[in-house]
Amino acid sequence: MRPSVSVCVPTYNGADYIRQCIESTLSQTHEDIEILVVDDGSKDETIPAIHEYARRDSRIQISLNDVNLGLVHNWNRCASLARGTWIKFLFQDDFLEPECIERMLAMRIEGCPLIVCRRKIVFEADVPESVREIYLDYEYKNNIPQKFPNMSVITAQKFCERFLDHPTTNWIGEPTATLIHQSAFDRFGLFNPQLVSLCDWEFFARVAVNTGLCYVDYPGASLRVHERSASGTYRSNGLYRAEYIDPLIIRHEMAYAPEYALVRSLASQKAPAINLIQKLLYQAHDTRVLAEEYAYDPLEPNIALLSEWQRAVRKYRRLQSVPMSYIVQWGKRKLNFLWHKII
Repeated sequence: MRPSVSVCVPTYNGADYIRQCIESTLSQTHEDIEILVVDDGSKDETIPAIHEYARRDSRIQISLNDVNLGLVHNWNRCASLARGTWIKFLFQDDFLEPECIERMLAMRIEGCPLIVCRRKIVFEADVPESVREIYLDYEYKNNIPQKFPNMSVITAQKFCERFLDHPTTNWIGEPTATLIHQSAFDRFGLFNPQLVSLCDWEFFARVAVNTGLCYVDYPGASLRVHERSASGTYRSNGLYRAEYIDPLIIRHEMAYAPEYALVRSLASQKAPAINLIQKLLYQAHDTRVLAEEYAYDPLEPNIALLSEWQRAVRKYRRLQSVPMSYIVQWGKRKLNFLWHKII
């Protein structure tokens, strides 16, 4: 029979914490679940540990990728294999409180495929104090109760208004803090593999600007932060892509993707209207100039940033050119301004 919830655990060399992760799923008070572990080519003891649990509990299903898909592609693989009506992502370093799924399901309402709970941050000993402060400060300023005080149901309209002001700020949290109806993937697509650090936020926003979301003010999910995690890697090696390319891609989707049509409609109704294409072009210019400054530095040239920029442009060609329709509209406004100035 189809389970009500698929707990999806994408893994890759996660032996250090996988046992606590799996045990937190087995201790859920809501028992109608499958626990789907999709491994992306682990070389450590992750798989033997999972098999040990699978021998004890038939709800645990294991899928091994033939090749390493990478982080986001493996999330999408999880979503495609899940049999549950709802999908509960749980990352290999994280864990859930026993009532997490039960409480989140209790909040579901018709037509809302996204439920979010409050999450806790657990720091390992290797995390520097400066990084801890960044996480805590960001979480304090960017969370659902702060953006939507005293609201457990956030409508699509309300979410769009906040998203329009802050499109690259993640106030939802990580996938571990979400419960997603399977239908959301059919309606709005999968996680965007072109993104590295905002891939989860962009997907949740893509859903919520159309459907809204439900919020459970219960700390049911714990996010573990350590320097060997994916976020730790991005902090060390991928700042340009995470801080410049990812936000640029999100602004591109806001300006052009059909899933963000309601956002564009709201932007056009503002007084004055918000020009999403213009904002995209300004940010694209700044992102390109920064990459070129590093590439053509006479003392220490570094082409890594320019390579990232060129990779983004190959996928999103509008980043490097002004659309003809935009030029025509600008010309019309300019002529209209000059005409009224003359008369």
